[in-house]
Amino acid sequence: MSDMTDTFDDDLNEAWYSTPEGAMNLILLGVVGAALLFGLIFAAMYLGYLPTLG
Repeated sequence: MSDMTDTFDDDLNEAWYSTPEGAMNLILLGVVGAALLFGLIFAAMYLGYLPTLG
């Protein structure tokens, strides 16, 4: 039982952190998340829901 969970964890780490594809996926997720967050903030400021900067 513990062997299966260990191999699962190793596969997960290898897929997301060890391979270049996994690193690119994490970077793309971060970029997309940041873009969405900034987009929401600027849209809210533009529409007057938040005080503008300055």
